[in-house]
Amino acid sequence: MNSTQQLLIKQMNVWTTANVEKKSGRGRSSDASSSIYGISKLRALIFQLAIRGKLLEQSPADEPASELLNQITQYVNESISHGLVRKQKSYDKVAENERTFFLPNGWEWIRLGELGDWGAGATPLRSISAYYGGGIPWFKSGELSDDLISVSEETVSKLAMEECSLRMNRAGDVLLAMYGATIGKASILDVSGTTNQAVCACSPYPGISNKYLLLLLKAMRSNFISQGTGGAQPNISREKIIETPVALPPQNEQVRILEKVDELMKLCDQIEKSSMALSASYEVLVKSFLHDLIKSSKNNLLEKGFNQLFNAEFGIRALKKVILELGISGRLTCSDSDNGNSKSLYNEMRSERVLLISKGTLKEKDQFIEFDGLESLKMPISSGWCWVRLGEIAEVVRGGSPRPAGDPRFYNGSIPFLKVGDITRSSGKMVEGWTSSIKEAGLHKTRLVKGRTVLLTNSGATLGISAICDFETTFNDGIAAFINLSKFVSDEYLHLYLTHLSDWFLNIAAQGQGQPNLNIDIIRATWMPMPPIEEQLEIVSKVDELLEMCSALQDQNSKAGELQRKIADTLVSQALA
Repeated sequence: MNSTQQLLIKQMNVWTTANVEKKSGRGRSSDASSSIYGISKLRALIFQLAIRGKLLEQSPADEPASELLNQITQYVNESISHGLVRKQKSYDKVAENERTFFLPNGWEWIRLGELGDWGAGATPLRSISAYYGGGIPWFKSGELSDDLISVSEETVSKLAMEECSLRMNRAGDVLLAMYGATIGKASILDVSGTTNQAVCACSPYPGISNKYLLLLLKAMRSNFISQGTGGAQPNISREKIIETPVALPPQNEQVRILEKVDELMKLCDQIEKSSMALSASYEVLVKSFLHDLIKSSKNNLLEKGFNQLFNAEFGIRALKKVILELGISGRLTCSDSDNGNSKSLYNEMRSERVLLISKGTLKEKDQFIEFDGLESLKMPISSGWCWVRLGEIAEVVRGGSPRPAGDPRFYNGSIPFLKVGDITRSSGKMVEGWTSSIKEAGLHKTRLVKGRTVLLTNSGATLGISAICDFETTFNDGIAAFINLSKFVSDEYLHLYLTHLSDWFLNIAAQGQGQPNLNIDIIRATWMPMPPIEEQLEIVSKVDELLEMCSALQDQNSKAGELQRKIADTLVSQALA
């Protein structure tokens, strides 16, 4: 076993544990399986080792690549003389400063253009319908998704081939994408066909395996991407591609390399499949444990299972949601609220509301709408708690924006003007700042609220995100505010409950086609379990404590994952040094 093989096998724990888990936006969670960073790095490493001759021992019986090049030169000259191929350009010898690694015995440095006949495609005029639909496959860069391709979205006619300088490629030719996000993607044609101008095609010369050329192009994709120019839609020219220096192995070694790469890719697939299955089993275990935790009357389940189960991003995200649910159901606190009277608490809150209405502080509005999913919020609560509508504990109002947007008469003043992004960007419970401001002239077009106001986003994909603003501010109509909050409700408890409802707001309560939104009536009608104010404060304190533990564990896992990824990167660098 050579040193490279030892690296691949002995460091297998690095390849399988360096995970990059799918992250989700604040207030949302994803159960999607993580991508295996280590396995992707391992695949890339195998490709690099293959094209550098480090994957296998060289065989002294192989005819050197120099002989293969002589045969190719003879073939090209004969083909030119018979008019089978056009005259080829001459390539400069690969200079010392272009040789990025030491060649194994029998290998040669050449230019990519010396491996075959290269040509780009074209796009016939769309205005001439006779050019299209003729049955000749016409491939675009986005279609180079598999190693072997045979079906194109569009076809062109023989007339287009004759009049539009299109190149007819044979089955077995290798295609390489040159434009945009697909730069460097490569495929082998399984049919005869042509391409548009974003794809370069190569007909490999005898002795050059098209599968080996495909492997070579895959391994060099990052090089092609780095050479792309053109800003938002980068591209790499055919000229740059064919001038790229590459190492050519003997013909027989190409075959052995392909066999070994195929064997190792299958192994990577098996490892990735096993890792994904293990990840899925872990998620099932976490969900089962958290389900039992919610149903159980023994809160010490949380302590017993914490370190064993919540050692990955998915587990911690799920745990945070359960902590919120346990908090707003009274399962995290040991209060005497069972000895209280929910009717008494509700009546006190109502008396306060009636008084504020009589003083004109609150608008009298006690009618609430009903909608599907609303009653699903209700769950068993302590006898000292009561169910209230959000519209009963505060006045729910929507913001507004001075029009036209950006008008210097209204904007760029000294008064903060919050947008949805200011709410969703906040990492904690408090709004962390603002990105826009208005002048006093714009106040009549929006709404000004005092500090310690609870806010809730109410439109688009990020609706249902809550934050507390502790400074006086205005805000746009993508945000709702809870003003004149009852003295019987803590602003932090309200924020906690709204955070718990984030997914419910988005997936159940939101109304609208295509662009979900929460209108004020929906928010006002939403039910909330209300414990006595003292217990609200206790719940907030306990939830904050547990979420802080989760964040610390998240940070620890993130650092461990980053370390694993750095180790994987280092191993790759050392292997290719």
